[in-house]
Amino acid sequence: MGIIKIALLGIVAAVIALTVKSFKPEMGMFVSIAAGIIFMLYIVAELSGLIETINKAIANYGLNPDYVGVIIKALGIAYTTQFAADICKDSGETALGTRIELFGRIMIIASALPLIFSILDMVLNMFELALVV
Repeated sequence: MGIIKIALLGIVAAVIALTVKSFKPEMGMFVSIAAGIIFMLYIVAELSGLIETINKAIANYGLNPDYVGVIIKALGIAYTTQFAADICKDSGETALGTRIELFGRIMIIASALPLIFSILDMVLNMFELALVV
């Protein structure tokens, strides 16, 4: 049912933004930004159930919480930077939006480096064990 609310809110916001843009173009952008912020707040509220499910999976399957944390952090960075970049692109600042996307990608790589190094250590340890035997 939540997706229907979001879809309707998006359609209503788009119609209002287009109507306002015809009278005051700069105000249409603010309507779009306000709708986007409402979407993000709704998503954050919905995440509590998802986080609870992830915590249960960590406990049930013996997953390393650090690894799951990296994945969640990367997803958060990706969605946040995409949201900001889309706002910039909608405002006519395509170059700025592209730079935000680039920064987001770099931040995802930086946050994943500990996980990458951990995987490399595991692989190297496996090779060392194979050479010993």
